[in-house]
Amino acid sequence: MKAFDQLTERGQHQRRRRLAEAALAAFGIKAEQLTFINHGENTTYRVKTAAGDGSQTGFYRTGYYLLRLHGINYNSAAEINSELQWLKALAEEAKLPVPLPVAGLDGHYVQSVQIAEIPHRYNCSLMEWLDGRLQINNPTPAHCQQLGLLVGQLHQHAQNWVLPRDFQRRSWDWEGQFGANVSNGADHATVWAAIPAQHHQLLQQTMDDFAEVERMLGKGRDVYGLIHADPHWGNILFADGAARAIDFDDCGFGYWLYDVAIAVGRWRITPQWDGIWQNFLQGYCQLQQWDEATSKLLDVIIAARCTNVLQWYVGHATYDPLFASDVHEVIETFTTRIRTIYLHPPLAR
Repeated sequence: MKAFDQLTERGQHQRRRRLAEAALAAFGIKAEQLTFINHGENTTYRVKTAAGDGSQTGFYRTGYYLLRLHGINYNSAAEINSELQWLKALAEEAKLPVPLPVAGLDGHYVQSVQIAEIPHRYNCSLMEWLDGRLQINNPTPAHCQQLGLLVGQLHQHAQNWVLPRDFQRRSWDWEGQFGANVSNGADHATVWAAIPAQHHQLLQQTMDDFAEVERMLGKGRDVYGLIHADPHWGNILFADGAARAIDFDDCGFGYWLYDVAIAVGRWRITPQWDGIWQNFLQGYCQLQQWDEATSKLLDVIIAARCTNVLQWYVGHATYDPLFASDVHEVIETFTTRIRTIYLHPPLAR
C-alpha cells in the first residue's frame, strides 16, 4: 500500500473519506450522504442522515451534521473539547446561533479515530448543521450591523462566563501568533526562509507594531478575553434577520479588538469601507464600548493578522500540495494588502 504522504491530493482525499466514515460510527451516525466541504487546518464534511427531510429544529437543519477531522498538528483533544464546551454554553445558555456539539457513543465530544490506510490517529468532532447564507462579497448595511451585534454578543458572553476548570485554548497575543514556539505547520525558521527576503522587513514591522499595541493595552478584562478569533465573512451565516457564527476552531484568548479587526479587515482598503465600518460599529456598540483611541489601533491589528495568516499558509505549503499550489500568489496578495494599509491615513471613528 502506498504511503499516505506519497499520494496525490485525490488519493489522500479518498482515504480521508474512509476515515470520516469510521468517525461517524463512533458517533452512532449512519450517513445517507457524505459531502466533502473543505480541507485546510481540518477536513470537513456535511453529513445527511435518513432523518434529513429539509425541516428545521431551532437554528439547525434536522438530520444534518458537520463532521470535522481535526488536523494532527493543531488543537489537542483537550483544546477541541474546550471549544465545544464554549459552543454548548453559547447555544444553550446565551441562546446564540452557533454550531451545537454532538457527543459520541461514549458520551465524549471528541473521538479519536484511526484506520489502517492513514498512519495517524485523528481527533474528530460532530455538530448540528447550522443553516444560513453567506454574504461574502455584497453585504448590506443590515448584514454589517447584524455581524457587529453578534461579535458584541460573543464578547458579552465571554466577559461573564466562568471558564470550566479544565478549559484549554491557545492565546492570540504576540507570543501566540509570532513567538518561537508557534507551529504553522512548520517551525518559525522554516517558514521565514520560505518567504522571499524582500518581504521580511515589512512583515517584521507588523509584528513589532503589534508588540507595541500589546504593551500599550495590557491584558485586563476590559480589553482581553475569550474570542472567536476568526469571524471573517466566510465564517458568518445570515438567516432570519441575524448573523450566525461558525468555525470556532481558532477560538482562544486575545484582544476584543482582534475579533473586530478580522470581521472588518478585508474591507479596509476598499471603497465600501466607510459604510461597512460605521454599520458594523452601530451593531457592536449596542453591547460594547468603542472609542476613537481604539480605532487608531485597528490598522495595526489588521496588518498583524495578515502577517499571521501569511505565515500559517506558507508553513502548510511546506508539506501540503493543496497549499503549495498557490502559495506565491498568497504571499503577494497579503504583502500588497499590508503595504496599502500602511499607506492609508490613520483610522478614526
